[in-house]
Amino acid sequence: MFLFLFLGVSLVPPSKPAVSLVSDTSVQLMWSIGQSEGLNVTLFKVQFKEIKTRKHRKSAGWHTIDEDIAPDVSEFTVSSLKPGLLNN
Repeated sequence: MFLFLFLGVSLVPPSKPAVSLVSDTSVQLMWSIGQSEGLNVTLFKVQFKEIKTRKHRKSAGWHTIDEDIAPDVSEFTVSSLKPGLLNN
């Protein structure tokens, strides 16, 4: 877990997400939200990285989901993943 400092205020990121396979092209992410002192979370963004495998030799790099996730939401389904690639 990371701890960020901003103007003397401790910022605590969400927990590492639990990942559940929904289909060959989608996963569900679930996380918990820690207590922050003074600054409120305004939104979450999901990023993932496609990693090459033996079958797919080229890595596609990092992707950011366009959707803003509300601060009171603690799960999100990532869709349109490419089968055969590892996604982190």
